[in-house]
Amino acid sequence: MLNVFLLCFLSACTLNPETGKNHFNIVSTREEIEVGTQADVAIRKEYGVYPDETLQSYVQDVGKKIANVVDRQDVQYTFTVLDSPLINAFALPGGFLYITRGALAQMNSEAELAFVLGHEIAHVTAKHGAQKLSQIKSINFANILAHVITNQDDLGTAGRLANMGINLAVLGYGRENEFESDILGLDYAHRAGYDTVKGARFLHTLKRQHDFEPDWLSQFLVSHPPHNERIERLDNKNNSIAQEKGKVGKNDFLTHIQGIYMGDRKVTGFLNDNTYVNDFYNYQLELPFNFSVKLSKKDHHIIEFQSALSSDAISGGVLTFKFEDNATITQLISNFEALKLRDFSIDKKGVFTPKFGEVYQYNIKDSKMGSGIFYCHFFTNGSNGFVTYFRTSLLTQRKHLDLAKQSLESVSHIAVEDLKKRKRYFLKIYHVKKGDSLSKLAEIYLGIEDEAERILAFNDLEEGYKIKSGDMIKIPPFYKDKN
Repeated sequence: MLNVFLLCFLSACTLNPETGKNHFNIVSTREEIEVGTQADVAIRKEYGVYPDETLQSYVQDVGKKIANVVDRQDVQYTFTVLDSPLINAFALPGGFLYITRGALAQMNSEAELAFVLGHEIAHVTAKHGAQKLSQIKSINFANILAHVITNQDDLGTAGRLANMGINLAVLGYGRENEFESDILGLDYAHRAGYDTVKGARFLHTLKRQHDFEPDWLSQFLVSHPPHNERIERLDNKNNSIAQEKGKVGKNDFLTHIQGIYMGDRKVTGFLNDNTYVNDFYNYQLELPFNFSVKLSKKDHHIIEFQSALSSDAISGGVLTFKFEDNATITQLISNFEALKLRDFSIDKKGVFTPKFGEVYQYNIKDSKMGSGIFYCHFFTNGSNGFVTYFRTSLLTQRKHLDLAKQSLESVSHIAVEDLKKRKRYFLKIYHVKKGDSLSKLAEIYLGIEDEAERILAFNDLEEGYKIKSGDMIKIPPFYKDKN
């Protein structure tokens, strides 16, 4: 049996055309995809997906440009922006790649994004995840050979491997594999037509930012080697590449990340005792104590909530949409119709403007939802409109009327001090005008003229750089919003 065991393991060493090295691998491509697929569900649930379809599409397009130039094409590469302030990017076996909104906010060009995505793609092409999972699988296989086989699930199952895959991806694949992915990623970005010198500047930005915001980089440094050694190796690689005028894409990239959320909390909000709080939307709602809350997949919805008591036929939710000053109830109805909530009473012209802060009552007559009473509250934070609603059956209307009204009337903005504590911030891109200077911007937005060095670091600009009209400058957190 030992001879069979050794024969199987020796035959599992194969040459990887991407790295030119022999690697031990007993995890098939099908297993990689199975592990990645299961782990992807857990990653999305844990982090959440950043709700900006335009930004998601942009990152996917850049990622596909890189993926199209690699030799490994037996997996489908997917790219997802995660709703996390942490500065991180990682890859799962099977071609699932992720980058956080926190990492995007630190970048200054499409070339940098291309390098980082190339680095993560390299983990897949070099099969770093498969190699690590093979080691885990082989240990389990050896245990099976050494012991009597039981009916219990072993470490080789896709579910157990998926958990291992998540830990490996988020915490990194090891020092040497990270270095290898740097070099391969730089090569992929070069093949795809990007300026790799500019692309590698991402690490310089992080190194400089560490002096100002060391906490931001804590997770990144846990999963990646120190900046200095990575920068040195990448500089050597760039010196060996025949540099042509590759794409940088600075302004296009900055346009796409304008307004990206940099706050500590998720865009989906959180529950504080019985109060639902959403820093991103500057919205909070006090719910009855016996209500449970869940994230919603319905169009326009943020959350849904329902009484935890089986005897209470009452539920509701919060939805949001872009709001214009001349919005009419007709526009609001169009949003509700997607949710099958109709039969609004409107005037003969088909228009009615609600008074914000008041509770409205409507009858619901829908075959799918059944008859009932619909209580809704209209609210705005200036750029977004919100409708908070409770739905209850006719039979329990009186019982829940006061409950719904009390909760709806609690809808409000969040205290400014609370938002500051949780670092609510949307990235501002400033378009430089004639007569502007870094010290002037630092004084206006950061409150201290000497903070100009911080702006230089955040934008990866050389010391002494003089901004000029037309430049696009990122304003680092946390600027004093004058508007």
